[in-house]
Amino acid sequence: MAALAESPHAFRERTEEAAQRSDVEWDALAEKLAAQVTMAMVLVEHEAEPIGMTFVFLDEADAGGARIGGVWVAPAERRQHLGKELVHAACTWVEARARRRIRLWVATDTAGAVHLYRSCGFAGTGVSKPFPGQEPRVIAELMRDLGAPTT
Repeated sequence: MAALAESPHAFRERTEEAAQRSDVEWDALAEKLAAQVTMAMVLVEHEAEPIGMTFVFLDEADAGGARIGGVWVAPAERRQHLGKELVHAACTWVEARARRRIRLWVATDTAGAVHLYRSCGFAGTGVSKPFPGQEPRVIAELMRDLGAPTT
């Protein structure tokens, strides 16, 4: 909820929509994610408060690939390499599943996010599209070949 409230422009779901879920629904979602072998959530907490998160999942459309999404770092924790640590953890999870590449979508108007992903070894694929539900914003696809060095 903190991620949605602080960075509503970064996600498809709105805070108001997520707030309508009951505790039972949130618990069921957490159990579903925990039981998955094709997806994972990386969560970083400090004193029981979430300060960073991302999702990663194997890409059903690309047998050698995976995708990362929902990367968020609390404003007070930004510029301290937590974003890089989250991306690294996602890449490590993907590599452990013998996938060779990881892709993500990033809003082109979020310079900090674009810089983060490029510093983690991601490069543009040349594919872009309107941000779903937030047109005329644009999202661009980035990809990293795993095993490739980062800066």
